[in-house]
Amino acid sequence: MSVNRAAWYTSKLAKPFKVDVAPFPKASPTEVIIKNQAVAINPIDWKVQDGVFDYGKAFPYILGKDVAGIVEAAGSEVKHAKKGDRVIGNTHAVLSQDPKYGGFQLYPAVNSKFVAKIPDTLDFDSAVVLPLAISTAASALFQSDNLGITLPTLSPIANNSIIVLWGGSSSVGALAIQLAKAAGVTVITTASTKNHDLVKALGADLVLDYNRESSITDILVAINESGKTFVGIVDCISVPESLRPCYSILHQSPQTNKLVSLLPVLDAPKDLNITFARAIAIMSDAHKHVGEAIWGEYVPAALNEGKLKAVPKPMVIGKGLEVIQEALAVQKKGVSAMKVVVEL
Repeated sequence: MSVNRAAWYTSKLAKPFKVDVAPFPKASPTEVIIKNQAVAINPIDWKVQDGVFDYGKAFPYILGKDVAGIVEAAGSEVKHAKKGDRVIGNTHAVLSQDPKYGGFQLYPAVNSKFVAKIPDTLDFDSAVVLPLAISTAASALFQSDNLGITLPTLSPIANNSIIVLWGGSSSVGALAIQLAKAAGVTVITTASTKNHDLVKALGADLVLDYNRESSITDILVAINESGKTFVGIVDCISVPESLRPCYSILHQSPQTNKLVSLLPVLDAPKDLNITFARAIAIMSDAHKHVGEAIWGEYVPAALNEGKLKAVPKPMVIGKGLEVIQEALAVQKKGVSAMKVVVEL
């Protein structure tokens, strides 16, 4: 049997990760074991390690939420993936009490509902930027308690809805643009000038520079002139500097007060309807139709047909579990229109 190794988070605030052997996971009937070829780094990874978020886990455990690789084993109830398939997966390391679900290991276990096959034309480094962003964007856009827009299709028909995505060149923003356009929705987004071509290529109908003083006014004018129903905003950055302009737009809009954040919002204005997108929620009893439609139907088909683009580009820091700590530091410093990736 192959030997499993992991980058262990051994105790609160511990740095660096301890690279050591890990138990080889066994797939439950609904799980897939993936031979990891690449992992991506998300802000949640370094925020947990830095103590910004404290989930009270029993140490040691394994972080990491984005994986791409080859199916090593599939549970008896898994029908859409088999040994040898090339796949991406959204692991649930942070919320799990079991380290086998952490992404930063050679052989993670993944809930098969969050696994999708990828075409041979898509390399693992590019593919691994997708999983968590897919789940998070889907939660923000399609859950009834968030924006609740119609589900995406391969042949969308334009409808009467318009939304604002603040931060379109971010990982979640890039996926949200594509999913919203596949749902027939008109998309206004923001990005720095250097990233305008990127988000336009993803389908955004209007791109504005968030650094311009007129950006809020320009968004409000565009919404009004569209004649469409303004459904709300997804803040794809969700820091105070991005939340403030979102508040301003909603306070001046007569149509909606709906804002979806990617993180819990402290001291939120009480006159706004602010909700929180959670990746894992798309497979909850209340919203599993969203998860099944996205991961089970749309994502594999859209990837296969080239209608879902693996964006942003990967920034490969190096190869091996030992590189993951360095990769977290790079992500923490900040990247623009790229996602930090480590090959395994």
